[in-house]
Amino acid sequence: MIEYVLGQTDVARVRFAQPVLYEVVASLRAVRDQRHPLFGGWLAGAAPRLRDLRMDLLTALVPLGPYVPDFLLADVPGGDIDLELDAVARAEPEVVRIEIDLLRRGRPVPRVLLPLYEDPAAHLPALAAELHRYWEAAIEPLWPRIRAVGLADIAYRLDRFASGGVAHLLSGLNPDVAFDGDTLTVRRAGTARGLLDGRGVVLVPSVFVWPGVLCSGPTARQTVICYAPRGVAEVGTAPAEGRSDTLTAVVGRTRARLLAALDLPATTTQLAERLRVTPSA
Repeated sequence: MIEYVLGQTDVARVRFAQPVLYEVVASLRAVRDQRHPLFGGWLAGAAPRLRDLRMDLLTALVPLGPYVPDFLLADVPGGDIDLELDAVARAEPEVVRIEIDLLRRGRPVPRVLLPLYEDPAAHLPALAAELHRYWEAAIEPLWPRIRAVGLADIAYRLDRFASGGVAHLLSGLNPDVAFDGDTLTVRRAGTARGLLDGRGVVLVPSVFVWPGVLCSGPTARQTVICYAPRGVAEVGTAPAEGRSDTLTAVVGRTRARLLAALDLPATTTQLAERLRVTPSA
């Protein structure tokens, strides 16, 4: 059980973000697990593109347990994979070693991680490059839909906040997350309790973290709770666009793509971004 004690400043700094690397890391856990049929189609489609990647290295850093090294989850504004990976490449070597120690829990460092453990500065750029290759192969094709589901969920959560305040917002994230008084509780392995010291909490919707939650670890500079958004199943469904030749002939390509995109909730601005047109168009 993990408990976070929120002061007044922390409550005022509860906010949302969509960092790309949280989705990347959560999807690597899905690659390792492979038990959830929800991601079966995605795994089958991505598998041929993953054959030439260093999956042994990436999955060694992302176990199925509750802890993930925080240097993989850079504390930068979300949404730009290049900025996030640049922060990974520049992670503090001592922090990398400490977090790999936390990951191995007293066991020997896995052989595949030894070069990174012994000389983080020399090997972090290669790790960042491999994460980028994985992003291109596994996540980027789905990213517009993942982002749309996340933005729709954030809109829903903000509506809960408007109707019931922070307590209503936090208590509805996941069955493993509860908020009572000034304490935010996450049910997961291990026991910890601590003050947030005014840093607040960043809430990150992630499709691939379903059905659980993922929390930042003890060395993180920012407290993050990564939860599964509503509409996760929509991401695994093949996009309707590309199957609407008849509709395209009737209303035109842009309008057909717009109608296909409406299978996920979106604002006008979000639709314009996805379709690469202006909001007025």
